[in-house]
Amino acid sequence: SDVYKRQALRSCRPLLETFLRMWLHSRVQTARNAALCGAHDALDMGIVLVDRDGQLIHANDAARQMLDRGDCVRRCGGGLTATGLKQALAVQVALRHAISANSQGCNQDEPRAAPTLLVPSAAGANHLLRQHAVEKGEGAAVIYLRDPGHEQPERLETICRMHGLSPVETRLVCHITGGKSVQEAAAAMRVKVQTARGYLKQAFLKTDTHRQADLVRTLLVSSVRFQPRIAPVVLA
Repeated sequence: SDVYKRQALRSCRPLLETFLRMWLHSRVQTARNAALCGAHDALDMGIVLVDRDGQLIHANDAARQMLDRGDCVRRCGGGLTATGLKQALAVQVALRHAISANSQGCNQDEPRAAPTLLVPSAAGANHLLRQHAVEKGEGAAVIYLRDPGHEQPERLETICRMHGLSPVETRLVCHITGGKSVQEAAAAMRVKVQTARGYLKQAFLKTDTHRQADLVRTLLVSSVRFQPRIAPVVLA
């Protein structure tokens, strides 16, 4: 009987080894997915994954908050749509375009389809909705949602410190990024316009920019936006 047992174990060994490899691989993938979901939940940008039918697969915390508010975008069945009829049609057309372009397959070196929409809300805020195809051949899409109506200029302080801007220069840049003119920023800071222009020139030098539009674009593009509960640390 011992011989039969050993033979049975030897015959089962390949199956057991395959099972163990699959089990270990599943554990690693589960841990990676949990880490990615945690990282996405820390961001202040909404991230939504949809399948080839436009059905929501995953939404991070920021996206769920936007969808729950239903100000500009909302859930529709198992998918996503805009609150306005015209914008809803544009969202669906853009999403279909991204999924269709991806399902046809593309070279890894070629740029992916990335339609960008500005969806106005009744409250005057806007969602910047950006989507592009992911998972080559699968026809899925990832949608990025940003809500300028809920922007907080102080969140730029971290990136300003990374560029070496002083506290007073940072205050000026935050005012300008929030839509104020130099004159309005100077009034808010209770300094002379000439003084504010001097701060602005220093910000230009430190960020290697020459115009206000370039300065704002540089800071917004290079900033990593975290949820308010996350406290970024700038390393010297």
